[in-house]
Order: sequence, then C-alpha cells, then structure tokens
Amino acid sequence: KNLSEGNRHQGFAKVIGKLNSSGFSVEDIFSILSPHAESVNFSLEELKDQVTRMCDIYSDQVKIFSTSIKSTASELDKFLE
Repeated sequence: KNLSEGNRHQGFAKVIGKLNSSGFSVEDIFSILSPHAESVNFSLEELKDQVTRMCDIYSDQVKIFSTSIKSTASELDKFLE
C-alpha cells in the first residue's frame, strides 16, 4: 500500500524486518511479499535479493533475541514454581 517508486525499498525493508524478527524464513517472506511487489512493478529478483540480504544481515540478532526470550521464559517458569 502506498509503495511509490521512490519508497519501495524502504517500505519493503520495514515489512521484511518485521517478518524476519517474527521468525519467518526467507522463502516465506518472499512468498508473502511477491504479490505486493508485482502489484507495484517491483522486480521479483530485486525483492528476493533484498529479502535474502536483510535476513542474512539480521539473522544473528534474531537468534540472540529468540534465545533471550526463551531464557527469560525459562527463568520466569522456575521463579513461579
């Protein structure tokens, strides 16, 4: 929505980041966003590159965040016992 030629990269980047941090795979993110990219004439090859690049760059941060949440949940469960 509202993805004009000048802000498509930024718009997709926000959504890619959100989906990546929520644990979606590169393939899932690409599948979800492909119809939207096509509707605004954004190259699917360019989308795939952007998704892959962003997921690679931020994969360590997602793993750290996920591990931190699991650790905190485990500690909370022990505390509540």
